[in-house]
Amino acid sequence: MKMKFTHCHYEDSCGLDGGLALWWSDDTQITILRSGKHFIDAMISINGETEWYGSFIYGPPYREEKQQFWEMMAKLRSGSKDCWLIIGDSNVVSSQEEKSDEEAILEKLDRALCSLEWSERYSKAVGMLYVAIGSDHAPIIILPQGFKKKYRRDFKFESKCLLEEDCTSIIQASWKLTSQPDLLIGLGVSYGELNSL
Repeated sequence: MKMKFTHCHYEDSCGLDGGLALWWSDDTQITILRSGKHFIDAMISINGETEWYGSFIYGPPYREEKQQFWEMMAKLRSGSKDCWLIIGDSNVVSSQEEKSDEEAILEKLDRALCSLEWSERYSKAVGMLYVAIGSDHAPIIILPQGFKKKYRRDFKFESKCLLEEDCTSIIQASWKLTSQPDLLIGLGVSYGELNSL
């Protein structure tokens, strides 16, 4: 699948450590404010709306670097009431319930966090985790305005359709197509997490 993004910003990895890429399309205006091997901090406006801050992270996996990283993230907006969203691989769990040790250690690391101001501005926001394929990371999708309402035209059934030979099989086949489960998984981020900054 080709991604049709027209803009990008890269932070190269240091060997196997770090490395980030951010892509966006023309309807989004992004100004990179600062970046490093574990984060990209930006000012964002979608379709000319009021700007907000977005920090895209790949938290350090090493214990000795984690505290320094999170202290640095806290200082980015220290003491302000900015509209701010943090999204990415945090490389930390918020509680023991986010960890499973059965056959292999599995942890919930991909998440989105936001300030109270961001959650108030985008009160209909929806977040989703796509199914992870070939990676231990699940792509995170955030829709700030929520799902767009789809207006459906009324279905009108003509009784003369019943006279057609294939009518029953066509209806049954269509019914099966519309009842297939979607591959999206509900967001692994609760409302409380979104307001935890």
